[in-house]
Amino acid sequence: MSRLRVLVESELYTSKLGEIDEIERLDEAIRGCLLVIAMHAEAFPVVAGKRLRLAKTKMVYLDKLIPGLKVWFIIRDEDTVDLQYIEQDLDPFAI
Repeated sequence: MSRLRVLVESELYTSKLGEIDEIERLDEAIRGCLLVIAMHAEAFPVVAGKRLRLAKTKMVYLDKLIPGLKVWFIIRDEDTVDLQYIEQDLDPFAI
């Protein structure tokens, strides 16, 4: 079973999270993304140097648009992940 790490928000992450448009079900997308990071942080690719990782979700259309997300984070230790930055990804061709 996977370990559930503690997620620590940086000031920049918290600031950017506050700037994300309120979209119905976006909170669910953020919670889902963060749960996967908390459980499987090491599964996401390193994107800069040796520590910064990126988790992405895809934009989907259900009855409303749910934008994709990009969340950058660092695995501090076995028990902690530091959330560095978050943004919406409105690119319909994002992978």
